[in-house]
Amino acid sequence: MLFIILAVLFVINHLLLSAIKGKHRYNMIEKHQYDYYDSRPRNYLGKLAHNFGRVIFLPTTFYGSILLAVIEYFGFHFLIID
Repeated sequence: MLFIILAVLFVINHLLLSAIKGKHRYNMIEKHQYDYYDSRPRNYLGKLAHNFGRVIFLPTTFYGSILLAVIEYFGFHFLIID
């Protein structure tokens, strides 16, 4: 049961963290006017999807998701027991 709870928390955290990091990456590219998307024109959702795809497999996203899942599990565990 513990493994299932941690796996669900990990997946939710990983998707949310990837979305936040992808949006931040998009904002930094737009803010500093990098000519990053010169290969083909992309619309707003295409740019967000591209940046989401770039950050979802980064090790920092993976480790951050694991850390958040463990913190949430123990936080909920101690809230429910105490």
